[in-house]
Amino acid sequence: MDVATDLGKTLRAREKRRRKEQEFVDKQAEELQAAGVTSIINSYGTEDIDDIDRLWWRVLNKMVDEYLIK
Repeated sequence: MDVATDLGKTLRAREKRRRKEQEFVDKQAEELQAAGVTSIINSYGTEDIDDIDRLWWRVLNKMVDEYLIK
């Protein structure tokens, strides 16, 4: 029973950590997207969703490419 109890505690702790990490990731992604979109609107003076979307995806692709190169 102790092994099962310890395993249960470990699994619950792991799930709690994953939930907390996912909440952090979700919040960071939301903040990053908001900042990026705001920057695009301020820099290009556009609110055209297609322009914003195209530029935002280019920014994200560059960030990922730079990360992968390092």
